[in-house]
Amino acid sequence: MAYGGPQGYGAPQPGGYHGPQGGPHGGPYQPPGYVQPPKKKGMNGCLLAFLITGGLFLVMGIGGGIWFYISFKDFVDASGDMMGIVVKARNAPGTDEVRELGCQDAVALDMKELTKVAQRFEDAMAKRENREPKELDLDDEAAYYVQCSNPKKKLSCEDVAKTFIKAVEPKGRIVVGVQTGSSSKECTETFDQTGKKLGAGQAPNLDVQ
Repeated sequence: MAYGGPQGYGAPQPGGYHGPQGGPHGGPYQPPGYVQPPKKKGMNGCLLAFLITGGLFLVMGIGGGIWFYISFKDFVDASGDMMGIVVKARNAPGTDEVRELGCQDAVALDMKELTKVAQRFEDAMAKRENREPKELDLDDEAAYYVQCSNPKKKLSCEDVAKTFIKAVEPKGRIVVGVQTGSSSKECTETFDQTGKKLGAGQAPNLDVQ
């Protein structure tokens, strides 16, 4: 005599197991579906390249660094000088006001220092290319070169010049540049100390980001 109970818990019958995992109506046992394990996170390609490069520099050690400095001394020295004047220029008087105008970054460089360092780069390049260096056509008589980088809104060189002159009251004329990318300039213009536009200016692009 069989006790009344839920289907699947009576006496076993041929053809299959009638438990919770048994197939319906005594059908064959169906194994649970295969669940693929989660993928392991691999090393980021950029990170791997960085580690490989770092390892190579470790192997090269001090000797490699000395070789690099001797071979490219003029470039290294000029780069160090440029870095120094850019750091100084980012904190120069008037740059806070230019940033408040809408520039993501701003520099105000001493034009004589900028011309000197830019010429060092040209001299070093000419030496390696076995040619006579070019005389860079920069306005070394201007007091400052002011650059507005990546403005958040449409800004003209005149907008930047007026803001800088009001904040600093420079003693001589200034060259102003508005740069929208690492190598794209909206304008480069020269102004006298009152803000009057004198014409087009000349200055190199500076990646200060």
